[in-house]
Amino acid sequence: MAFDSYHWLDADFADPALDDARAELAEPTSEDAARSAFVTLLEARQPAARGVAFDHYRYAEASSRFGEANPFTESAQRVLQRARETLRQAPVEKGVHGAAVPGANHASALGPMVNLAQPEDGPLIADLLRAPAGPDVWAGGLDVAQTVAERSPAVDPNLVDALTAAVEDPARSWRDRADALGVLAFASPTAALARADAMLGVPDLRMRIRAAWVLVEHDLAANRQRLSRLVKTWPDDAPWPAFEVRQMLADAEES
Repeated sequence: MAFDSYHWLDADFADPALDDARAELAEPTSEDAARSAFVTLLEARQPAARGVAFDHYRYAEASSRFGEANPFTESAQRVLQRARETLRQAPVEKGVHGAAVPGANHASALGPMVNLAQPEDGPLIADLLRAPAGPDVWAGGLDVAQTVAERSPAVDPNLVDALTAAVEDPARSWRDRADALGVLAFASPTAALARADAMLGVPDLRMRIRAAWVLVEHDLAANRQRLSRLVKTWPDDAPWPAFEVRQMLADAEES
């Protein structure tokens, strides 16, 4: 089945050149023609056209894990530049320009940045995480934040602050807060350990388990005895990653 887009399935370009480029990318007649079509969409001003290009780059990167080379890597720096520009623009509302999700222009731009983002993108992603966003943008923002954190000798304080604020935000769902805590552990283990320690006492079992996972992964020696007692209070069918936490503690006991 031909791939078309993640976030712009109903977009109508109303431009024959862009329509042709989109059709070429969906069902390439040759690699050169696909590359040319990709650049045409990437350099277009329409949010939907750029979004389709971003989505194809992400899809090609995902396919490369199965041995298929990404044919658009020669445009990687241009993709990163256009993605940064897009994230500085206002999010497109669902339905506008054919956007399938809220903030589709941001969601699409974040796709290639998971592979291309650099340490200097920390402040840009921090601003994104602080702004109200739909689930696609939030998840993509966290993925890119982790890329930035993993590539940064010293993570930008703005990104650490944005992640910390998300972890501590009671208005967010437990899953959003837990996911932010996981990324914070890459950005600033010290900050993550402090927040995880505090979360061991929250009412939500799922949050307590995720907090325990951060503690056991990043400072097992200091927390082993306390966590060994804590996991005994969890039900046998406690959700992920309860099994992983229990296994890591068991392995530590045996060593």
